[in-house]
Amino acid sequence: MNYQRFPKSSRRSFKLPLSILDSWLLGEMIPPLIFGISIFTVVSLSAGVLIDLIRKIVEKGLHFEVAIRVFILNLPGFLVLSLPMATLLATLMCYSKLSSSNELVALRSLGVSRKRTLLPAIAIGLLMMLGSLLINDSIAPAATRQAKFELSAGLGKVVTSSLIKDNKIVYPYFDPNSDELSYLFHGKTLLPDNTIQNVTLLDFTDTGRKTIIQSETAKFDSSSNGFRFSNGTTLIVSNTGDFISKASFQSQIFPIGADVVENMRLSKNAENMSIHEARIAEKYFFENGELRNARKLRVRIHEKLSIPAACLVFAAIGSVLGSRPNRLTSKSQGFGLSVLLIFTYYLVSFSFSALGVNGTLPPLLAAWAPVVIGLATGGWLLHSSNVQLR
Repeated sequence: MNYQRFPKSSRRSFKLPLSILDSWLLGEMIPPLIFGISIFTVVSLSAGVLIDLIRKIVEKGLHFEVAIRVFILNLPGFLVLSLPMATLLATLMCYSKLSSSNELVALRSLGVSRKRTLLPAIAIGLLMMLGSLLINDSIAPAATRQAKFELSAGLGKVVTSSLIKDNKIVYPYFDPNSDELSYLFHGKTLLPDNTIQNVTLLDFTDTGRKTIIQSETAKFDSSSNGFRFSNGTTLIVSNTGDFISKASFQSQIFPIGADVVENMRLSKNAENMSIHEARIAEKYFFENGELRNARKLRVRIHEKLSIPAACLVFAAIGSVLGSRPNRLTSKSQGFGLSVLLIFTYYLVSFSFSALGVNGTLPPLLAAWAPVVIGLATGGWLLHSSNVQLR
């Protein structure tokens, strides 16, 4: 075979379109990026989910297997927040290392401009932004809803195996937000199939009255995420003991132990919804005159796009700060500066978000102002650094 029949261009077409410079800089950023994603995700999960799950295991008897599933399902939601933070840490540590070893100075002496050396960092920022956007809109909402369902079902099932004395069940349920008694569940007999006989439920969630449910049997129904009461009576009395109403029923579902899976059309929490679902809910609230809920959802819809955009902001700021000569001399300084910048950015972001929800600022401005401010800051730092180097 005549090798010369194949042109050089065909032999090179199988290679990735990355220069040696890009491959080298990306290789320097990948290890701290993976480290940042891991450490920030673990820390945020531990503070936001793990402690609460441990409390529910100890105080309410939540099964360990259920807690593990809930922990894993909450991972995508916290990954959305850790990706921007990891991008900042990776770019800052990578370019600080190259700057302290004078490798960036060597590149400039060879005619490589400073802006050219920052392009791989911007590429990493764009890649993380797209990944965060995909997770935030497609994966995290469904996973968050499933986590709440698993936790609700797990706490509900605890009733059938909670305080059993002389084959009787007594289960008090406390509101996780206020720690006040919400329900008191009492069952006389627990059958082998987990059906409870002679059930009485006291509902204290309504401050103006009390609801008493008495039924022949009750059994946890995982498909409806609640207890199905059969052949019973519902009594409603005022706090002073005055009779209000009485009604009989053959079958009734009651969400004891936790919240029922939220109807997405009525949900006020955009974390549980995709952008499309949030827009449907926003339209519903607006048409029904609930303007504050509609405005809050509008802000959260914009934030589903602006929070991933923080990856690009942090990539720009981290690479510019890190490449400035003699700025950071150790990894601990880089990590400390990353934490400070992250805290400052999210403090500004949360402040603008609150102003948007209150109606002080338009939702678009409230969500995107931190991104614009961050990018402008990165551009100013790059310009000032270039002026100093001339």
